[in-house]
Amino acid sequence: MGKIARTELAAGALGRGLTLALDGIQDPGNVGTLLRLADWFALERVLLSPDCGRPVFPKRSSTPAWARSPA
Repeated sequence: MGKIARTELAAGALGRGLTLALDGIQDPGNVGTLLRLADWFALERVLLSPDCGRPVFPKRSSTPAWARSPA
């Protein structure tokens, strides 16, 4: 996954490749999920509005189900 950077878009940049624009997504977990999906589908860029949740705070979770299952 690429680094998160705040950059200016060049003129015509949105005319190339696929872009995911997120507006008002408050839950950081949802923002992170959408960023991972954008990475999986090789989108060129993701735009986040200023009121989106910050995707840099990991949630604490319990052991995943696959790790608890007997082999």
